[in-house]
Amino acid sequence: TCALPILGMLESSMHLASQLGNKFSVVVPLKTSINAVIERARLYLLEDRLASVREVDTRVADLETNIESMKKKLVKVGKKCILDGADVLIFGCGGFRRLSNWLQDQLGIPVIEPGLVAARTAEMLVDLRLAQSKRTSMKPVPKKIYLYESCK
Repeated sequence: TCALPILGMLESSMHLASQLGNKFSVVVPLKTSINAVIERARLYLLEDRLASVREVDTRVADLETNIESMKKKLVKVGKKCILDGADVLIFGCGGFRRLSNWLQDQLGIPVIEPGLVAARTAEMLVDLRLAQSKRTSMKPVPKKIYLYESCK
């Protein structure tokens, strides 16, 4: 039997973006996510491939309320990413998920939807009977379950 692979959406997407172009940018909803994305790129040893992380300045809860406004923001931010040197864009939020093909057509560069990339990568690894190396991956620690009586 083969262990199941464990994948992160952003990690899978950054590695795929590195195969599709020299540099990539990540588009996030708010500025508060920018540093976390930069840290992830550093952790994945892909910081030199990261052209930029840019925000569309929209709360996640508001992503689907005005789709035309969101499209305009994504094109504007996407063009800035291209000026930053990006050959590929990665969506840093699942709320953008249905706009990847549309934005790719608008900008003329690949646009990656992380949830789909992680799911398809996991499918491929399972089909190939591959998972993380046992030399580098920790085994899950068995958890004890404690039951407490509620106080009355």
